[in-house]
Amino acid sequence: MPDVDKQRKERERKAQQRIDQERAERRVRDEQERIRQQKDIERRRIQLMAIKQQEEKKEAEIREGEAKSRDLIKELEEKRRMRLAQERAEGNFSNQ
Repeated sequence: MPDVDKQRKERERKAQQRIDQERAERRVRDEQERIRQQKDIERRRIQLMAIKQQEEKKEAEIREGEAKSRDLIKELEEKRRMRLAQERAEGNFSNQ
C-alpha cells in the first residue's frame, strides 16, 4: 500500500504543479493583454490628439485666409475710392 500512497501523492503533486503552472501562464497572458490594451488606448489617444491638432491648424489657416481676403477686399475698395476721388477731382478741375 505504501507504493500506492506514494504514487497518489506524486500524481497529486504533479497535478498541483500543472495547476500552478497554468495559473502562472494565465497571469502572464493577462498581464500581456492588459499592457496591449493600455498601448491601444495610448495609441488612440495620440491619434485623437493629432487629429485635433490638424483640425485646429486647418481652422487657423482658414481664419488666416479669411483675414487676408478681408484685408485685400478693404485694400481694393480703398484703391477704388481713391481712384474715383481722383477722377472726380480731375473732372472737376478740368471743368473749371
